[in-house]
Amino acid sequence: MATTFFGPGGPARFSGHVQADYTPPAQEDLLVQPLTGSRWRVRDRRYSEHDDCSLLGFIEEKDDAFKLTQFEHGFQWFYFRSLDEAIAHFTQTPPRDRLAEPDLSSSPSNV
Repeated sequence: MATTFFGPGGPARFSGHVQADYTPPAQEDLLVQPLTGSRWRVRDRRYSEHDDCSLLGFIEEKDDAFKLTQFEHGFQWFYFRSLDEAIAHFTQTPPRDRLAEPDLSSSPSNV
């Protein structure tokens, strides 16, 4: 179950579409960096560590679950039973930085 972050301006969601040429990272593209004994940063190795696009999210062990904070369409949170399941989630969905504005050129004009 995903939760959308609500900020002062309303929901932090992007209404665009995923770029057709974007491929989610493979397992070997992921770099999982321990920050503490119960927190990890997840990056995409296909991008420079200085590129904002490389940061996919964070994982935090809480009680008997792993809370994943993913930067996709704003912030989304997911819970998993294991660290491996949380990491694998990043290979299934594109991050927010891979979104493009929808093509409205074929939409009817409101003149």
